[in-house]
Amino acid sequence: MSEININDSLDRVLTDGRVLGDAARVLAEEVEKGGLSAAELGGNRPEQVPMEVVKKAFIQCRFENAFGNHFIAQVAVGGIERQGSGIVHPGYFFSTLYYSEDLNLMTVDFHDEFR
Repeated sequence: MSEININDSLDRVLTDGRVLGDAARVLAEEVEKGGLSAAELGGNRPEQVPMEVVKKAFIQCRFENAFGNHFIAQVAVGGIERQGSGIVHPGYFFSTLYYSEDLNLMTVDFHDEFR
């Protein structure tokens, strides 16, 4: 299978629209619960924050672990501020979404560094 077919298959299974929608929903929930502040979002309301999908992957685990086989998607919250030499800098921070093999959102991490 060629790289293009793998990429196309991943995009069909886990669409950018789905990832961005889930990221926006979780972001709004975190602000509502007080886990994130408006200041961390540049003073913007969650629905106004630009977001961009940075990467998606399917992880096949050959041993038993908490997630098993799963998908991940990383989003630049605040959009991509700049990039160069393989380093991506988000406007605010990154969000990594973890999906089960059957595409149920399991958990979301917020972090400053590109993973």
